[in-house]
Amino acid sequence: MRLILVAALLIFLASCGGGKKLSRVEKDTPSSTAYDESFDPSTLNDDDIIIARNPKANTAAEAAVSADAKAESVGETRYREVNGFQVQIFVTKDLERATLVREEARELFADLGYAVYLTFESNLYKVRVGDAVSREEAETIKDEARDRNYREAFIVRAKVRVPVSEGN
Repeated sequence: MRLILVAALLIFLASCGGGKKLSRVEKDTPSSTAYDESFDPSTLNDDDIIIARNPKANTAAEAAVSADAKAESVGETRYREVNGFQVQIFVTKDLERATLVREEARELFADLGYAVYLTFESNLYKVRVGDAVSREEAETIKDEARDRNYREAFIVRAKVRVPVSEGN
């Protein structure tokens, strides 16, 4: 029994020993040692691509502010930006839908004289109403928005435009 066990152990160890050692021969090929840098794109006779800067490429917020400034500027009224509140009435990822809601809101809030803004933040288009310096003013705007079927309107902090008095 012992003899069989020793024989099995020797056969097992002999099989684990492996064969002769293989060595890899690294071939020095031209593609692995050097790069072909003979291509020069300037020698191609193709049209150059010129990307013209779009003058309308400023942010939606700047466009909305400039549009409202043109609409509200009577007799060269000047505005300054201060910390205040606006009422957010709509948010979407779709620019067309946001633009339609902004135009609808402009019509609904025209009688009250509130400015309507379309801003783009965090991959979302946001439609906001009003320029309130105090929270109480913003609450009034929010109540008006809810009366006009913007049930989910809420107050947000924002930079708002206020008219500059002649004394400043």
